Amino acid sequence: MGLGKTLQTLTWLVWLRAQSGGARPSLVICPKSVTDNWRAEVEHFSPGLRVRVWPSGGVEGLPAETGSADLHVINYAQLRGVGDALAKKEFLAVILDEGQFIKNPASITARLASACAPRTGSS
Repeated sequence: MGLGKTLQTLTWLVWLRAQSGGARPSLVICPKSVTDNWRAEVEHFSPGLRVRVWPSGGVEGLPAETGSADLHVINYAQLRGVGDALAKKEFLAVILDEGQFIKNPASITARLASACAPRTGSS
């Protein structure tokens, strides 16, 4: 809605990476219709972040290639396909854009999104 939430999130991610030494990537899960917007916003406002938007046919490679970018962008349908493998990876942050996609905590999507979240106490 043009409130600057994406820009605020990117600012926080840049700060968080600086605080953590930038060792781990972050993950954005969003509707397919806004994946390219995430890329454009990163390139415009946070050009120091390496962003990778995963196409539908290539997302199976994401778990093996988390080090290929600072910020990975996938959609909710892709999460359902690779979420179990992503849950084994360590992310600095997991951003859920349009969180109503996980409003039912018992849904597969909500379970997978939660499993991908950074673990408390991890460094």
